[in-house]
Parts: sequence; C-alpha cells; structure tokens
Amino acid sequence: MSNFVRINPVFAPDDNFWELNPQLKYMKPFTDLYTKDKDKNKKVSSMQMWVVIWLAEPDEEINKFYRIPFDERKQMIKETYYPSINYEDELFKLCLEQYPYLCLTSIGRLVKDQKDFLIKRNKFLTTAEYNFDTMSDLDNSLSKNLKIMEDFKKVEELFDQSKKELKARGNRALTLSEKKLI
Repeated sequence: MSNFVRINPVFAPDDNFWELNPQLKYMKPFTDLYTKDKDKNKKVSSMQMWVVIWLAEPDEEINKFYRIPFDERKQMIKETYYPSINYEDELFKLCLEQYPYLCLTSIGRLVKDQKDFLIKRNKFLTTAEYNFDTMSDLDNSLSKNLKIMEDFKKVEELFDQSKKELKARGNRALTLSEKKLI
C-alpha cells in the first residue's frame, strides 16, 4: 500500500486523481503528465494516473485488478476504461516505472515484486507443455509451491502490519510522535 498516494477505498474511476493527490502535481515525472494535459479538469492525465495505479499498485484492498496478469490487465483497461490509452507514450511509461519507487513503501515494493514473480511463475507453469521431456522440471517446480507460498505469506504479513502501523483512528495517518519518530 502506498502511504504517499491517496486512493479512495470506495474508488470510482471518475474521481479526479489530482484532487485526491495534489502533492503529485509537484513531483516529477507526475508533474510533467499533469502540465502536459491541457484540459481544464485534467481528465486525461487523471485517467492516465488511474491506469498507473491499476498497473503498479500491489495492494489488492485498493486495486482488485492486481492479481490479473499484467498484459491481460493492460488489455482489460484499454477495452473497458480508456480505449485511447497509449501505453507506448514515453511520459506514461516513465510514470508507470517511477510509481513504485516514488509512491510505495519499501515493503510495498517487495510485495509488488513478489506478486509479479508469482503471477509470471503461475502463468508459466500452467501454460508449459507437460510431457516426458518437461515432466521432471515441472514436477520439481511444482513441488516448491508450498515453500514459495509460505515465504510470500510472511511478506504479506509484514505488508499488512506496515499498513496497520500507517493508520490510526478514523483511518488517518499516524503522526510522527505516534510513530515514535519524535
């Protein structure tokens, strides 16, 4: 979960991203996306940022789409939300690339990396041809599933704990003194 970006838990794709996250208007590369958008309400760049969230935010409490493989997610977004999205736009690609580093906590980035790995691994294992040539390798890989999932469960527990530590009564962020930083 990002502790930097505000995402309404009752998210609606028509919400203006910039109204919820005005601080990102001043952080590169997001500021470039914002200023490039000549629309008065910044609707295009707001939609682009929601696409970034759907593609890069690993917290499934706020991004239900994250469990869908990346390429399928991109296609779904293009078909159902933003048909004219240009995934090859250099500025959009930069925002997508930078989001995890600028907006996620270190444990959030770890969860993202782990989930990305598990999604790719699962897709590979479920689509790999199972025959006498591949049987041994696939069986060996599948036998490691339990250990991999146990390790991921530990990462998820750390992630959940860090989210709880970031929230206080009324779902507000903890103050520095509550975090025991001062």
